[in-house]
Amino acid sequence: MPDGDTYPFPEHGWTCFHCGATFHTIGQAEAHFGKTPEETPVCKLKVELGGERGLIWALRKAESRARRAEGKAEALEYREYIALTGYREIGGAKSPSEARFNWDSMQGRAMAAEAILADIAARWPALVEASRRRICQRHNASPLQTGGDNGPA
Repeated sequence: MPDGDTYPFPEHGWTCFHCGATFHTIGQAEAHFGKTPEETPVCKLKVELGGERGLIWALRKAESRARRAEGKAEALEYREYIALTGYREIGGAKSPSEARFNWDSMQGRAMAAEAILADIAARWPALVEASRRRICQRHNASPLQTGGDNGPA
């Protein structure tokens, strides 16, 4: 019960103003009042505390499971929506598998380009530095923004 939509734990427990019963644990209070204020307290259901008590506990547990299932269903619906629409942002892919292929391909090309540039920089550092300056002038950027002397950005 101590989530954002409920009341904090009172010092002397929860007391029902319908029947006067006091509950000192969260579980007891939830079983009597329900998890949310919209639920009807057990004493208002006019069920005797005999054999039917197990039914009330089962009802409260079922309500709790239903709330958890609703939350999971909403999360799954959101994931499905993202899976069906989010892949279009990766290279204009038409399907999730095409998006994964494009992503892997882009990463592979970037890694290959960085390895080639590092090899060229090791062999002809002046050539790499001159290319960086030329590109920076073309794009109005400083050499530090493109990697400077420390290799590719």
